[in-house]
Amino acid sequence: MYFSSRKITISCCVLSKGVEIIVLHYVLVGRCRDLVPMTNQTFECSMGYAVGSVCFFTCSNGYRLRGEERLTCGSSPGGNHGANAIAKRSSTVVQWSSYQPTCESKILSYILILSHLISSYLISSHLVLSYLTLSYLILSYLILSYLILSYLILSYLILSYLILSYLLSSL
Repeated sequence: MYFSSRKITISCCVLSKGVEIIVLHYVLVGRCRDLVPMTNQTFECSMGYAVGSVCFFTCSNGYRLRGEERLTCGSSPGGNHGANAIAKRSSTVVQWSSYQPTCESKILSYILILSHLISSYLISSHLVLSYLTLSYLILSYLILSYLILSYLILSYLILSYLILSYLLSSL
């Protein structure tokens, strides 16, 4: 972050007899911080690092840009914090519109996307497996309950048959 200085010029002209115009020119003179070329990256700036300059970024083949393709050097009013509040109130902060972008390998980004998809698949597979395991346990419980109930009914029928046979034989 850089603070700009101001350049004020006054010009005066006579338009006609007895009429003068005073023109006050107020120009910000400042620059943004230097941009450092990153690996596999190139950029061009319209006016260097001066206020109003626009820089365009590109990446080498096989790499993709991560961040803004275009940065603009601009100014905004400075804050008024702390002991230097009075000095900062009248100053202007000059900075880039965003952070400098980087270039990342397309292959690396594809690997990251693939690993994300695989981990998502494994998580969803784990959930499906958990669901199937739960379904299997419920089904097993139902089958076991059916078998126990069938055993009890069969036992009741056999016992009823034996009692009925005994009663009929004693007559």
